[in-house]
Amino acid sequence: MPAMSSDSARAPMVSITSILILSAFLVVIPVCELLADEVSVMTLACGLIGLLGYVGLQSAAERRRLRAEKALKDRAAKRLDKHLTTPMVPPIALDFNVDPLAEHFRKRELATR
Repeated sequence: MPAMSSDSARAPMVSITSILILSAFLVVIPVCELLADEVSVMTLACGLIGLLGYVGLQSAAERRRLRAEKALKDRAAKRLDKHLTTPMVPPIALDFNVDPLAEHFRKRELATR
């Protein structure tokens, strides 16, 4: 038995576009009066429910896409912050007018007095 790829495992059985096409077909049949009156009311209701389902699925897909896009941006921002943050070590004050070695010996001399 061949292994299913992750793309085929996640693919829906019926696409959102096919729901729209079939729903439109179900709405058009009663409008053109191709069926008996008893059946045309149910066909129209099924078509309208399908259109409502299409709108709901489309908005859910859009929200899912926006959420994934935001997560991707947040992840990239965290990685950049991790690599571009300033070090936590306080900066060393450099005074080029003073010799650090001479200053060390001067402090040591003062401590021994």
